[in-house]
Amino acid sequence: MLEPLREFKIGKPQIFAGLLLLAFLAQCLWVAGSRRFSDLEYEYMASGHQGAGRQLRVNSPATTSIVALTLRLTLALRNLA
Repeated sequence: MLEPLREFKIGKPQIFAGLLLLAFLAQCLWVAGSRRFSDLEYEYMASGHQGAGRQLRVNSPATTSIVALTLRLTLALRNLA
């Protein structure tokens, strides 16, 4: 079962791909750190509505909980700073 893993070697293409992934991760963290939500965006995330009275379609029951948890965590971290 682990035989294909033993034959796998890390070469220049894999190292280059890993460096690209690290660069993309750094870019994502930089953009996420510099992006600030407006009060209206926080209200939309907390209420689960997309706008103008339209209900946001949720594919999973956990989606609303995840968004609310993320919002609460962000607000808690802002209050600490």
